[in-house]
Amino acid sequence: MGNESIEGVLTDLADTDSGSRAPNQNQWRQHLEASEGPFVVVNLLNIKDEAALNQYAATAVPAVQSLGAELIYMGRGGDALIGDTSDSCDVVSVWRWPSRQAWTDLWLDPDYAAIRPLFNQGVERYRCLVTKEISR
Repeated sequence: MGNESIEGVLTDLADTDSGSRAPNQNQWRQHLEASEGPFVVVNLLNIKDEAALNQYAATAVPAVQSLGAELIYMGRGGDALIGDTSDSCDVVSVWRWPSRQAWTDLWLDPDYAAIRPLFNQGVERYRCLVTKEISR
């Protein structure tokens, strides 16, 4: 993506900030400057309000899938077997995204923005890891 395009998208994304539950401007820039193509997101969630999170998911999951993302795995988290015990989580989900543009389109969608408060209400702590398959 060209630098002018990135700056325009960053301006558009500035209103999507949900604190620690959304990419900050530096993370958005890194995302937008990365090479295009499929990538996988690992989500680690600690739940605060399960009803709010379920309400969010009822709308968000179809929206994400309509952009071509595929749920690879979802499961209950658990305690850390190795490492810091504060790394435990309640839910793990892994999604394969077709492109960085699809991810960005989700965040720019006003319908998605309208349900983001439910996510923020439902989640106490959120970590999102972006991965890319290693060529063999």
